[in-house]
Amino acid sequence: MSNILNNAIKRLREYDFFETLKHTSNYFGGQLLVQFLGLFSLIVYTHFLTPEEFGIVEVFFNLGKIFIVLLPFGLHTAVSRYYFEEKNDYKEFLGTTLLLSIGFFTINFTLLYLLFGDLFTWLNLPSHLYILLAPFVLSHLIFTIFNGLFVARNESLTPAKGMVIMAYGRF
Repeated sequence: MSNILNNAIKRLREYDFFETLKHTSNYFGGQLLVQFLGLFSLIVYTHFLTPEEFGIVEVFFNLGKIFIVLLPFGLHTAVSRYYFEEKNDYKEFLGTTLLLSIGFFTINFTLLYLLFGDLFTWLNLPSHLYILLAPFVLSHLIFTIFNGLFVARNESLTPAKGMVIMAYGRF
C-alpha cells in the first residue's frame, strides 16, 4: 500500500501544479494559525478586558492598518513587483525602498502628530497609545517589504512563518 502511495506522490510531483499546491499549503497553515489566534484572542480579550478597553484595542489596530498604508505612501508594496523586472539593481532598490518607506513614515508620523495631535482624543483613545502606533506600523512596513521579496522568490514558508509571528506578536 505504501508503495502505491509513494508512486502516486512521485507522479503528482511531476505536474506543475504540485509546486503551487506546496505553497498553498504553507499559506493555508499560516492563515489557519492566525485565524485560530483570532478566535483565542477574542476569548482572552473579552474575558480580561472591559467592553470599553476591547473597543480601544480594536480602534487602535484598525487605525494602525490605515496608517500602514498612508504613512509610507504605499512604497513598500512595490518590492515584489520590481523583483520581476529582473534588473541587476534589485538589492539597491530593496534598500532604497526600505529607507524611503521608513523616511516617509517618520516625516508623516511627525506631521500627523503636529497637525492632528488631538486625533486620539477625538477618537476617545488614550493619547499615550500614539507612541505605540510607531512600532506597530514600522513592524508591518518592514514585514510587508520582506514578505514581498520572499513571495516573489517562491519561498512561501518564510512569509507564512512571518505572518504567524506578526499575529502572535501583536496579540
